[in-house]
Amino acid sequence: MTIEEKILKFVASKQVVSLEELKKEMSNINKNTLLAIIAKLKEEGLICYSNLLSPTTFVITARGLNNIERTKK
Repeated sequence: MTIEEKILKFVASKQVVSLEELKKEMSNINKNTLLAIIAKLKEEGLICYSNLLSPTTFVITARGLNNIERTKK
């Protein structure tokens, strides 16, 4: 399972997750690397995030859920 898939599955399992919680769960990944992966997932439309109110929160998109389903097969 790739790091991207792990992040998607974690966000999907929580429905809404804060950046701090995601960093804690993915503690084996460098913070800058994690932020780069998050940016890539956002560009691909797999997750959305809001930083209007602290803490920054992430949600998975329908496209992200579909991507998880495809990788299960």
